[in-house]
Amino acid sequence: MVLKVIAPFRDKYDRTTRYQPGDVLETDDAERAKDLIGRRLCEERPEPTQEPTEEPTQEPTEEPTEEPTEEPTQESTQEPTTTAKRKPAKGKQKTK
Repeated sequence: MVLKVIAPFRDKYDRTTRYQPGDVLETDDAERAKDLIGRRLCEERPEPTQEPTEEPTQEPTEEPTEEPTEEPTQESTQEPTTTAKRKPAKGKQKTK
């Protein structure tokens, strides 16, 4: 039987194993499953059926063609260089 944990608890037989909400617990012990469901620690989850699955067929998609881009010229890539002179802080002038 497959159970989905809805409240945190420790395993009855192995106290180091913790189950958190969202975990899946599989057991063959019907009494154990009934106990966990009755204590609202787990809820029954339908066992997955082994149905043959068909892979979806994908139609070939056209790849977008890249348009040629213009390479920037030497002139347009150069940024103007500016040099700024720092002004000395007021009241703190260096003396030589």
